[in-house]
Amino acid sequence: QYFYERIETLAYQSVRNELSFSYLHPGGLNAGFLCRPDFDKDFHDLGLFLGWAPDSSRSVRISYAFEHFLNNYWWKSSYLFPRERWEYDRFPHFLDISGRFPLGRSLSIGIELGRLMRTEKRVSRAEDEHFIARYRRTLSGDRLRLTMRGIGGERWEGYLAGGGKWAKISHHPVPGEEEVVPETVRRWEWWLRPSLDIPLTSRWRFSLLAEYRERREENQNATAPGGRYLYMAVSRSWQGSLSWRAHSRLHLDFGFARNRFSGSPVTDPDWNPLVREDHHRSENRLFVAFEMLVGGVRLRLIESIELDDEDYRVVAIHDKGFVQLLAIF
Repeated sequence: QYFYERIETLAYQSVRNELSFSYLHPGGLNAGFLCRPDFDKDFHDLGLFLGWAPDSSRSVRISYAFEHFLNNYWWKSSYLFPRERWEYDRFPHFLDISGRFPLGRSLSIGIELGRLMRTEKRVSRAEDEHFIARYRRTLSGDRLRLTMRGIGGERWEGYLAGGGKWAKISHHPVPGEEEVVPETVRRWEWWLRPSLDIPLTSRWRFSLLAEYRERREENQNATAPGGRYLYMAVSRSWQGSLSWRAHSRLHLDFGFARNRFSGSPVTDPDWNPLVREDHHRSENRLFVAFEMLVGGVRLRLIESIELDDEDYRVVAIHDKGFVQLLAIF
């Protein structure tokens, strides 16, 4: 089984890329292993899982992943681009418990709980040609995801997703290193994403999607004013679209999307300051998607049209384009 999810807005980025292999018992029990490949060899994850799924509406799974498990083997290797290097003294292990259950005939709920065990590593600077430990970093965190899906017969279908995550990161200089200031960073983030899907006719369908996401960060260190640095970011997005089933093998989607972002203060240490200089920003675009089904292959072309007067160069009114190819076998 393969699972891929990418979420990217002005205030948030997330990529989940997972391949799993399992043995399925007729009674619904399944067990196997999973891997999360990455372009960088030292970022591969490997894990084990045990699950129970008696039917398509109910399932429970427990997984335990060994993250970046090849890092200490590759950490002294050269890289195409300079970046931080680190050696783990305590590898990251992630425990995940998830489940999906029906609540009556028209409502179902899903839940996911995750915990990142305490991780410890020694980190060097990106400009160091050879590994020289500059500071020690410790990290731990938790996350929660909730989803609800409701069906109103053939009249509508609704979906509600929400969740939050928390993390604590500490930096401490190694012996003999005076440049690093001890600091502790605490991060909180929560989001809510409702959507509604309404069939208008046998060929036309209307969809509405919205998202509210809020992030807070507190950085405690001796160099910050008052001993701490506070950051907050809020992102509000919504999207409306019409879908036309022109043929059993040909679908067209077109609509409008808007994203508004506000942050305080202006810069965020996790983002590129050349791109994120504006602490109040909005984006508006039109989009059209063309999807064609041929046998077990699905081809989807997406084009978006820029509606804002941006400072950077654009080609006519083209904003972003995507090509997706999915084969089912």
